[in-house]
Amino acid sequence: FVAATVYLRESDFVRADYFLNRGISVLLTHPEIGSFYKAVALAKAIELLSGTNDLLRANYFYQISRAYIASQLPRSSLDYARFKQIEGTLAAFSGDQSVLVPALTEAAAAFKVLEVPDHLRRYHSSFTLLNLAASCALNGNTECASSAIDSHPLSRRRSELIRAGRF
Repeated sequence: FVAATVYLRESDFVRADYFLNRGISVLLTHPEIGSFYKAVALAKAIELLSGTNDLLRANYFYQISRAYIASQLPRSSLDYARFKQIEGTLAAFSGDQSVLVPALTEAAAAFKVLEVPDHLRRYHSSFTLLNLAASCALNGNTECASSAIDSHPLSRRRSELIRAGRF
């Protein structure tokens, strides 16, 4: 999936899709691939399908593999946190409120405790918490939205950012 990721970053969706399809084919036709690696690759494929705006296939792969992926990835891993983030994104696109807030809440909690570089934690936490705040607000749950905003990595510097005109 490396080539698909590179082409996606370059906005070459045709080539990204081509290499993504090849990766999915290899993944599904080689039973010797270990369970953990298969789960990580399936989650990456779902993320890439979302990135190429192929939401129908992304949602299809998500629906048929979500239980498997969740059972194979350690809860304390970056892969699991990213999967929950992707799950929340797909739930937002499909309007599945029963999955959306719990998935984003779990992803935000996971990013908070993961042992990853600070810039990576801030990036993923910011994205997840803003989506969570918006989802909670749209559902009328202002307490959940306020909690997500208060947990945002930049909220500690809110007054400083406002004074500088950057928030």
